[in-house]
Amino acid sequence: MENAEPPALEENPTVAQNRSHSEQVAKRAKDLTILLSIVDGDIFISISNLDTTKEIWEKIQEEFF
Repeated sequence: MENAEPPALEENPTVAQNRSHSEQVAKRAKDLTILLSIVDGDIFISISNLDTTKEIWEKIQEEFF
């Protein structure tokens, strides 16, 4: 569940590389949106400054499980 920012594309990427990169960026955004949208306001405040789904999930587990 790492979902870190995908690496930047190199100069002159292929169509397949562009598509893959776009899919990775979209998946990361979707995963972050899902995690942030399902939590209570108090929890949201404590995790909204985190960058990756892994960090968010670990913080939720640390505080609430």
